Amino acid sequence: MNNQEQKIELLVKEALRTFPLEPVPDRVLKGILAQIEHPISQPAFQFSWIDFSLSAVLAMIIGFFLNLVQQVTRSSYWSARLRVEILLTWQDIRLFLMQNQSEVLAAAISVFTVFALFFILAGVYRRQVAYTGSMVL
Repeated sequence: MNNQEQKIELLVKEALRTFPLEPVPDRVLKGILAQIEHPISQPAFQFSWIDFSLSAVLAMIIGFFLNLVQQVTRSSYWSARLRVEILLTWQDIRLFLMQNQSEVLAAAISVFTVFALFFILAGVYRRQVAYTGSMVL
């Protein structure tokens, strides 16, 4: 810093020390004191209609899937057909992985890097919120 900047900084510090403070407005002070005396209680947890409807739909989907599996495993034709399809699919996956090892490895490293960056950014954001109390960056 040069001499001029130091003089300006000293003038600003002196002005901030001697600057008269404004009193807190009454409506702000009353609101703060009211919240200190009677804090806002957390609302009780309640199930809404979307919770019940979503759980009913998921239960029906799982029930239909289990019924389908039960019907397929009872039939010898569909059971054999399912096993053949599973084996063919597994062979296709193994062939793809063997032919594209470098691309699969690069994709796995990329996905891992993106997740690691998200976790790092989430930690930085959480720490910033803890220090400032604000959720805005």
